[in-house]
Amino acid sequence: MRTTRGIGALPAALHETEQASFERVLSVNLVGVWLCLKHEARVMLQHGGGAIVNTASLAGLIGFPMNVAYSPASMP
Repeated sequence: MRTTRGIGALPAALHETEQASFERVLSVNLVGVWLCLKHEARVMLQHGGGAIVNTASLAGLIGFPMNVAYSPASMP
């Protein structure tokens, strides 16, 4: 199983980023992946195992200015 997540927000400086926009990105990019893993693992365990490969953006390592939610949500 392979999971990939990823939505961004409109570019904005940290002090201009709306909380709702920040939370939406984190919800999809972090909570969404966690929910996939949770349910994939349950099915895989019922069938004797398997493998899950998660991918992330390079933004989690180098960061993107003006995209304050996407980069932390992309950390490996």
